[in-house]
Amino acid sequence: MKINRYSASAIHLALSLLVFVSFIAVLYFFWYPGNLFFMDGGWEGVKLVAMVDVVLGPLLTFLLFKPGKPGLKLDMSLIAGVQIAALLYGIYTTYNQRIVALVYADERFNTLTMAEYEEASEKLVNKGVEPKPLSTFGEQFPVNVYTKPFDKHSFGKYLESVLNDFPEIRERNDQYHRLDQSAEELREFQVTNDILEGNDILQTVKKLLARNGHQLEDIELYPLKARYENGLAVVEPESSRVVEVLRHESLQKINMHIETVVSEDTTE
Repeated sequence: MKINRYSASAIHLALSLLVFVSFIAVLYFFWYPGNLFFMDGGWEGVKLVAMVDVVLGPLLTFLLFKPGKPGLKLDMSLIAGVQIAALLYGIYTTYNQRIVALVYADERFNTLTMAEYEEASEKLVNKGVEPKPLSTFGEQFPVNVYTKPFDKHSFGKYLESVLNDFPEIRERNDQYHRLDQSAEELREFQVTNDILEGNDILQTVKKLLARNGHQLEDIELYPLKARYENGLAVVEPESSRVVEVLRHESLQKINMHIETVVSEDTTE
């Protein structure tokens, strides 16, 4: 088959889409699972790669490809080189920013990225504290961990440590505990039906749960704070593990409620 600029750019686009879809699958199922893909940076990673990998590469092929053109191989090699470099940069960036832990701290779950974990571990080492490997808390990522709630005395010590360049509490892996070994303590802080009703989102939460076959009476709910959106973490009582993250604009009310409660508790 004789290849012209139309067929060349179409082939280029098809190959780019194949690579791009594979990239999205890895992000969605492994590095930013489920709704965290939209809430914590997976979608940002897709946009980072899409322009060069899916748009610019095939477009340049369309503009520059001409059978028999002198230097055609060099042109195509340069296009491929730029596209591969952009893809590798996107993969490197999203890999370092992938979610490695869901940390219960400040009365909510918080996402923790690999970059944050490594930076916090370096700070701890510099302070003479031994960091804990994430594998200590489970083999399935993101690991689920728990930190002890503050009282008046411990909160003062925490503020002093932050002023002395220690990591913030959600990054203090030396103070993490396995979630399945802290289930009873955690249960005291779950979002109750009264809180859901008080924020007019009870029916919304029930509908979101039903989409994946969950019933409100069979699970526990906790606020979750991600980089770009907030939501609710769904914890299965038997395994004491976050099995789903609920995403809806109305769930912002819960996190605003929690922020108010935490602020009041720590200033008393």
